[in-house]
Amino acid sequence: MRKATVTNREMNFHYDYIAIEGNIGVGKTSLATRIAAEFNARLILEQFEENAFLPKFYENPAKYAFPLELTFLAERYQQLKDQLSTQDMFKTFTIADYFIYKSLIFAGRNLEGDELTLYTRLFNIIEAVLPKPDLLVYLYLDIENLKTGPGNSTSFTHIWYSSFYPKSVNYPYPDGPITFRLRISSSSKRLVNSIAVTIYDQYGSKLVNLDTISLGIQTQLDIGVNEIELSVDQLHLNPGVYNIGLWMANYPAEIYYKVDQVMKLDVVDIEQEKFGLRPKSDGLVTNVFKIKKK
Repeated sequence: MRKATVTNREMNFHYDYIAIEGNIGVGKTSLATRIAAEFNARLILEQFEENAFLPKFYENPAKYAFPLELTFLAERYQQLKDQLSTQDMFKTFTIADYFIYKSLIFAGRNLEGDELTLYTRLFNIIEAVLPKPDLLVYLYLDIENLKTGPGNSTSFTHIWYSSFYPKSVNYPYPDGPITFRLRISSSSKRLVNSIAVTIYDQYGSKLVNLDTISLGIQTQLDIGVNEIELSVDQLHLNPGVYNIGLWMANYPAEIYYKVDQVMKLDVVDIEQEKFGLRPKSDGLVTNVFKIKKK
């Protein structure tokens, strides 16, 4: 990984890899995104894909906590391994909005006894092969200020998607349904008129834009965790791999969140079982969708 020099008016320091941690809603993603834009850094944002064990965990935590935590650990490891093992010659350094040790902290809350011992051993094996951050930044805000303080952070913390179709292993398929479940953390009550999931092709062309502003719906966000679902009955995309972007704003006054690539979307061909095909044409595709606040 190439050594970078990051300079401001008061300091000159050398870091290849910076990780940011802290409470949900404290501003990790916002800070990482701003630093990446300011200093031309490669940005790693934690990806949240549908975890098959999550609904089962809610129903029976004792039985499903271990596979749940292992799955989250595997997903974080895979993302960091893929991102940190390659060098981007056009970026000065790498910055991430999470640190792999969060997996061990969450596991310590959900596991105990032999399961926690085994998990810790596996974690140590995985953690040993990942590059260590040159700088770990911890953002701290006490609970009261997190709820009502001047930061008033509002951001996406999780995104899942599913077609709920077993034959495609819950992946979306051409002209089939898809539901995006968005978890939003807000440190204050907000009225938001634009929450969007945007799908781009590999060249950056915008193909699908599911924006609540087109529905004329305003969403009231409460303090803490909010969940929003955007559902499409027919997703008009060809089989292939696409990028998902997220947007949230009280348009035009305030923009709370804007990231063009937060995760990949695989659209599968359930008849021919082919992957990676490009759309037949570029350009915005009209898709009828609806919103539900849980």
